Amino acid sequence: MCVLKKIKWIYVVLAALIAITAGTSVYAGVSAKRIDQELELLKKQEWVIPLGKYEQISVIEGAKGLYAAGSEKEIGLIDAQGKVMLPEKYQAFNPVCVNDRILVVQNGLTGYVDQEGKEVIAPQYDAGYPFRNGYASVKKDGIRKIVDPQGKVMFECRSAEDGSDELYPSNKEDCIIMQSKPDEESGTRQIRVINIKSGQTLFNSDEYAYLDDYSEGFWSAQTGSGYVLLNEDFQPVKEMEEAAAFHEGLAKIKAGKTLTYINKEGKAVIKKEAGLGSDFSEGIACIIRQQKGIFFDQEGNTLFTVPCYSRGGFADPEYPVGFQDGYCLWRGENGKYGYLDHEGKYVVPPCFDQAGAVNQGEAEVTYGKQSGVLKLPAR
Repeated sequence: MCVLKKIKWIYVVLAALIAITAGTSVYAGVSAKRIDQELELLKKQEWVIPLGKYEQISVIEGAKGLYAAGSEKEIGLIDAQGKVMLPEKYQAFNPVCVNDRILVVQNGLTGYVDQEGKEVIAPQYDAGYPFRNGYASVKKDGIRKIVDPQGKVMFECRSAEDGSDELYPSNKEDCIIMQSKPDEESGTRQIRVINIKSGQTLFNSDEYAYLDDYSEGFWSAQTGSGYVLLNEDFQPVKEMEEAAAFHEGLAKIKAGKTLTYINKEGKAVIKKEAGLGSDFSEGIACIIRQQKGIFFDQEGNTLFTVPCYSRGGFADPEYPVGFQDGYCLWRGENGKYGYLDHEGKYVVPPCFDQAGAVNQGEAEVTYGKQSGVLKLPAR
């Protein structure tokens, strides 16, 4: 009897192994078919920099035909023809060009180069940020500074002496923002907004926990219970549950289970069931809910819906939703990235493992371990 039982269990185990092997073979077949389909799609695309030529590559936003490219350890600058503008000697590039300046990192120090590949401000700062409205924020030996495109110091503060924790140029022209560390008891900060040209202090307050940057005539300040929208003169306009910034005349705010878009008079013009919502860009916004993206116009009319990747039942596109240069980067149901047009149709099907937003018709993409620069179809 015991022998029969053993024989029976052997058959059960063998059957299970056969089933697993068969299932694995089917999966391998499906996977191979999917890869073949993706490779066929890749062949049909137009490339500025083909896949695999560089270990890593990024499109420099704001600089037409300029790319940060190189190995995983060192990168430089090239143009669309592959001409080396800067040799591969930097550890990092910030892929944004503002005021003809691109942030670079070499040996742990931050500096800036121009579009011609000239090192305008040699790497020398312990920390630095991209230029904005003609100025950049840098830090060296504990001293925070605001410098111009030539590296001239326009303003500085010593953290240990004045208690400042942040110093950076604002989106508002000729203004800088200085914020102290939060008070241990109240949680509020000393916040100043200064006109860097005149030296005049435009705003000086210790009532708020944080001041978000300026956008289209308004500031957003964090209070003890939420946020408040401040106008151009820093006067309170509207209380909110979360921070808000205006984009194309509308700002999204959350109120309970509703996502509301308000105009500059503070009036609610669009109300949607809450979800992961985007700001408006190119006249379109999106709310991600129930494993799909619902795109709508500035009147709140639904334009189209697109399924997105789901992890554990939650929609997870893993990228800020928004149109740029006519296209929206989107993570499809298969977990891969592609690009949508204004009608919600894929102009490039989701086949990339990683991808970036479109910049002047181009985007950096990664398939497997190979990176390249894709040319999006002309609109």
